[in-house]
Amino acid sequence: MKEGRTTQVSIRLTEEERERIRRCADRAHLKEAVYIRNLALGQKKTILPEEVEVLLGRLLELNLSIGQDINLAARKCAEKGSFSGKQYKELTVLLERLNSNFETLNERILEVIKENGNHETAPP
Repeated sequence: MKEGRTTQVSIRLTEEERERIRRCADRAHLKEAVYIRNLALGQKKTILPEEVEVLLGRLLELNLSIGQDINLAARKCAEKGSFSGKQYKELTVLLERLNSNFETLNERILEVIKENGNHETAPP
């Protein structure tokens, strides 16, 4: 316990309320007590809706995958000295598909943010 904090407050919640607080605290990367204290004292931080966090996680995974694909292509190019016309076309198609996936995910993220009123607030 932080020095100076000597008073405790007890409250009663429904299971649903408690679970909501747990989820919000987890999403804010805070302990429940810190989350509740910060909310009660009006300290807020913007957090994204859960679905947006999932989509951003998928976007990160795709980004890592793209990096691995680019490294593989660069290694193959270095081994052979150059790409054939067919390999170049295959790489171009792959990059266009990846770009399309990014655009689709980005559009979906923006839709979810709009559907959820842009954001929720949580303590820092």
